[in-house]
Amino acid sequence: MRRITRWMLMYAVAVSMVCVPMVRAQAKTVRITLLGDSIDADEPVERPIQGWGTYLLAKLANAKIANLALSGRSTKTYLQGDLDKEGKRGAPKGWQRAQATPADYWVIKFGGNDSHPGTEDKHTDPPEYAANLKIMIDTARKLGVKPILCTPFRRPFKRGALTPELDVYAEAARKVATEEKVPLIDVYAHATEWFTSLGPTALPQYLPTELGGHMNKAGANVMAEWMAEQLVKIVPELKLAPAEETAK
Repeated sequence: MRRITRWMLMYAVAVSMVCVPMVRAQAKTVRITLLGDSIDADEPVERPIQGWGTYLLAKLANAKIANLALSGRSTKTYLQGDLDKEGKRGAPKGWQRAQATPADYWVIKFGGNDSHPGTEDKHTDPPEYAANLKIMIDTARKLGVKPILCTPFRRPFKRGALTPELDVYAEAARKVATEEKVPLIDVYAHATEWFTSLGPTALPQYLPTELGGHMNKAGANVMAEWMAEQLVKIVPELKLAPAEETAK
């Protein structure tokens, strides 16, 4: 009987020694807030336009995502609010929520709407765009959040060629990242390679022509997987989800 009791005690100790490291090895949850536009934003599932931010959580094993990207926003209107019909600015709800949401990292990606014609209120020229990005970076740091900057998502083919109007905004974002010493995810360069590899004939399976430069669900999933891979390179404690889960 004593031998059995001694054996059971030794077994319990051995099990506890194995289990403790396993508990410690569990990856901590990384809180990520997304600041951006329709390329990133959550959209109703029935809408043909889909943002990659909706699918990012499924690609990461230990992340908590607050997707505060909003359709139609430029850096200007995200920070200041949209104009109403009377010319008055509404509250910048996304920006306010971003500052109130606990986070470890902010992923900041704008530019598409900043490049709209100067007649539109959302328009910014590259220097103003850069200044607005610096406001977001500075605010993140004051809140104890680590900023990650992204270049804009480029527009697809027009008459068989990639349009260049966002080149200057991509370059401005790169310059801000260098000056502010923040990690950069070069979405623009990646999209250029992706679009070129597919060509104007195959690209519509991910960015249908009728969506005006926006992704469908298939495109958003592909983009979310690439973004997850880039984030894991920047954030050491972040882990990719198992392959079978990322397919969801």
